[in-house]
Formats: sequence, structure tokens, C-alpha cells
Amino acid sequence: MAIDKLKKKKKKRNSRWVRNSAYEQLGPFMSTLKADQVSSEFLKYYTSIPSLSSTEADNECFHHCAFNFPGVVLTLGQSRWVELYDTFDLLVHKAFKSRKTLAHSIHDIANILGTQLTEQYLLSAIDFFLKDVDDVRVGVLSNFWKILRVLGDTKRKEYLCMLWELGSEPDINWRIRLLLAELSHGFFMHVNIYIYIHICVYVHIFLLLLLLLNGMWNGGKDRQLDDIYWLYEPEQVMDQLVPLAFQLCDDRMAEVRCVMAVAIAELVRFFQTKGTAEQLQQILAKCYVLHSAKTYSKRLLFVLIFLFVLNFFFFFFLKKKKKR
Repeated sequence: MAIDKLKKKKKKRNSRWVRNSAYEQLGPFMSTLKADQVSSEFLKYYTSIPSLSSTEADNECFHHCAFNFPGVVLTLGQSRWVELYDTFDLLVHKAFKSRKTLAHSIHDIANILGTQLTEQYLLSAIDFFLKDVDDVRVGVLSNFWKILRVLGDTKRKEYLCMLWELGSEPDINWRIRLLLAELSHGFFMHVNIYIYIHICVYVHIFLLLLLLLNGMWNGGKDRQLDDIYWLYEPEQVMDQLVPLAFQLCDDRMAEVRCVMAVAIAELVRFFQTKGTAEQLQQILAKCYVLHSAKTYSKRLLFVLIFLFVLNFFFFFFLKKKKKR
């Protein structure tokens, strides 16, 4: 077999450069195979990479091992995760490049493993990454909603509290606060803020034209909602996400506040759809405080929130009119 020949060649060649190249290509090669084509003996060549000394392999090999790890997990599947866990644990605590790479891809690993294995094996790594340096934290938070989607209800609630604590850190990097702001509206619907901005611009420029078309315009495809549209119950959102959202409205960085305009507008729609009238009234009251603020930046934030909320109702109006 080709695999047997590869192993024999590896044993014969002692060149450091050859060994390094072989180690770097192991992950991509395994990702092209089926699970039954990867024997336990052959897999050990890959899983032993993080344990190699500096005389046996370069640090880049560890980075390549981490980079290709999700592909190997996908090939082997849930049933053979036990064979990979020790390697995963070593990479989590390895050099910065390996940690950063895994932090950016751990949501893919969680999606492959499913709820039970993720909660059993990955949560300790996620907690470790959230306390790591900023570049590693960014990797986890940029796809955190995908991790939350995999978790069960109990663990999902726990991480909601952790995000609130993370946002309350006094010396937290503003880019992480920006990610938290984007994550806030990601809890309700995963739509990039720039899509919203383009929608707002085009809607208000062509408002008169759309009305003249008498509802014939379909506005493109309707926004499709997936399972993550609402991850939490209104009570949990009110207790944890609302304070975080309005705390970020006071952020000193304008970009963070701009993203929060989308998040607050999503909150209004969320409670209007799923919450009680009292909860919706509380959100509107908090928005009205921005309207009467002394600083222009907060009053501008109120205008942006109003703009996005108006967008929601405008699309709702067009959708209703089209059905008639």
C-alpha cells in the first residue's frame, strides 16, 4: 500500500528537512482519506508530532499539526476522538501559534464532535483560550456563537454569565469589546453589520421608488433564520445580554457603539416578537435615555437605533403588502 511505502521511506530518510516536510504533510494527507484507511499505527505519526523534541522537528510542524487538526478530526469522526484527544490537549498548551490556530478553529471541532463530546473534552480548552492573550481570545470569540449552538442549555447559560464578566473587565482590549458587541446581535441573528448598513442606505435612497412599485419588489431573498436565531429565553436575555448591550453603548470607541446600534434594534425586535409588553417597554425606556443624553455621541446612537428599527418595520410592511 501507498501508506506502507510512505512509512518505509520515512524510516530510511534521516534528513531533518525531509522529516519536517513529511510531518507537515501528514495532516493534509490524512484529511483526504476515509477513517478505515487510517490505521492506528499510521495515525501515531501524526499524534506524536506535539511530543517531538526540537531536534526531531521544527516548531512549524506543531503549527501545521494544529492547523490541520479539524480536518483530521473530520476524517476520523466522533468514534475515534479518543485517539486524538491527547494530541489536542498538548496543542492547546503548546506555543502561541498553535494555540491561536486552534482557537480560531475550535468551533469546527465542536461542530464535528457534537454536544456530548464537546462538553466533555473541549470546554476546558475554551476556558483556557478565553483567559489567554488577546489574539487567542479573539479567535474564540469571533466564532463563539457557533460553539454556543453546539452546547446544551445548561452549559450555554453558564457561558452567558462568563461573557458578561468578560465584558466587565476594566482593561479589556477594545477589539474584544467590539467582538462582544457583534456577538450580542449574533445571539439573535448572525448577520454582518455591514449588510445592515447597506440595507439601510439602499432602503432610504430608494424608499420612494419601492413604494411606487406597489410592493412588487421582493427586496432580494428573505433573511433565513437558523437554529441560532434565538439561543435564550427572554428572561435570560433581559438578565444578562441587555445589561451587556447597554454597557457597550457607553464604550469610548465609536465602532463598538455603532455595532451596538444593530444589537439594540435586534433587542427591540426580539422582545416585540418573543417577550412580554413589559420587557419591550423596559428596552424602549433605556433607548429613550439615549435620546435625552447630554453627549452628541449617545444622541447619535439613538438615531442609529431608530434607523435600524425603522428598517425592520419597513421590511415587515413590504412583506405584508406583498402578501395581499
